[in-house]
Order: sequence, then C-alpha cells, then structure tokens
Amino acid sequence: MKSRTFVLGTIILVIMIGFAVSDPIGGRDKETGDLTDLDSVKGFLHGKVEGILKKGCSISGCHRGSYPKAKLNLEPEKWLEEMKDVPSRQKQEIALIDTTDPEKSYLLWKIRGDEGIAGKRMPIQAAPLTGEEITTLRLYIHVLHVLESGK
Repeated sequence: MKSRTFVLGTIILVIMIGFAVSDPIGGRDKETGDLTDLDSVKGFLHGKVEGILKKGCSISGCHRGSYPKAKLNLEPEKWLEEMKDVPSRQKQEIALIDTTDPEKSYLLWKIRGDEGIAGKRMPIQAAPLTGEEITTLRLYIHVLHVLESGK
C-alpha cells in the first residue's frame, strides 16, 4: 500500500511539473490572471501538512509555544512563515523549505533521517512519519516551488 501511495504521489508530481513547464505563468488563467487548479492543490495539501505537523511536531510539545525547540514554532498559524526559504538553525546553508530546489529542503532530510543531517531524525518524541505523510510534505514543497517559480 505504501509503495502504491508513493507511486501515485510521484505521478501527481510529474503531472504538476509538466503543467508548470507548459504553462510558465504557474496555474493562472492566461486572460484574467486568476489562480486555477494548482492553487486548489496547494490549499488541499496545506491542510494535510498542517495536520501532519500538528500530530508529529507541535502536539508533542517540541515545536510550539513561546520557547519551541530550535526556536522553530510549527503551530498551524506559524509553520509556513517559520520554514519557507528560511535557513535551518542546524545547517545555515540549507533552507528548511527550499522553494527553489525542493529536494534540498532540510525538513525533508530531517523527517526521512537522510545522511548529512545534524542530530536525529524527526520527530524524536513521536513515531516516524509514514511514507504517505512524507510524500504529502514533499508534494506540498514541490507545489510551492512551481507556484513561486511562476511569479
């Protein structure tokens, strides 16, 4: 089941990137400039990502409140501004969410436990994220990349 989810996520990602390449204005109606489908996908994934971060990162008490771990607050109303194109405090040269090169996002590295991270795989005080949750985060970062590059 997990491998089917990964394959489906990868297919969706490839389709979205294909649309971005063929439509350089990034999912906007060419005549009105209004956002169309890709913005809907972003909104849907944004809600999913908030749920994942709430469950694995802020509920556990690590990344919430006035004094969050690593000074990184991942509560629903704060998480995106805390991470989008913001350098990691552990590896200053790497953004937490890198909208110019999504696969270099330190958030992905930390939740997968990739080689080269500082410290341990996240979350420490909760079960590791599932493959589906990691794919959702990855897709969301790629959607941000497509939307940002279309501006």
